[in-house]
Amino acid sequence: MIRSFTMKPHILTSEIPHTTLGMYIRDLRMKKRIALRKFADMLNKLAQSNENPEFNKPSSCSAGFLSDIENGRRYPSEQVLEYIAHILNVTVEELKANDHRMPTEELQRLHAVNPLFGFAFRRAVNFINSEKLTPEEVLQRLSREPISTPNQNE
Repeated sequence: MIRSFTMKPHILTSEIPHTTLGMYIRDLRMKKRIALRKFADMLNKLAQSNENPEFNKPSSCSAGFLSDIENGRRYPSEQVLEYIAHILNVTVEELKANDHRMPTEELQRLHAVNPLFGFAFRRAVNFINSEKLTPEEVLQRLSREPISTPNQNE
């Protein structure tokens, strides 16, 4: 039996990211007119005033490291994220709301609960890698739900 599908009224549009964590940090920094090197100095001073052993080296949080964060090549630790939030006068939760990386621990947990999830995730990755499935198509497919499902007893 062929199952009919219909689109939900919303297509996850409220959930589609418009920025990344790094872009968001850069935008906040630029609005405050803080140069990248100055931002690194501020982070290091804040960390040292909190006696954080992670920041014992003078260049623990360098301008290069921050540039990598802003360009999405690296991600800050929880502690660095807290310092960034403090300096930019936002909450850590606000910063995390712009972090759209894959929730790898959750994917691994789902796979452990049911190996079929692992097969489904791998299949999706294979389609995406072979350019048979775009991000928009993934979102569209996830926003579909069956109108009716066949009843096994009928």
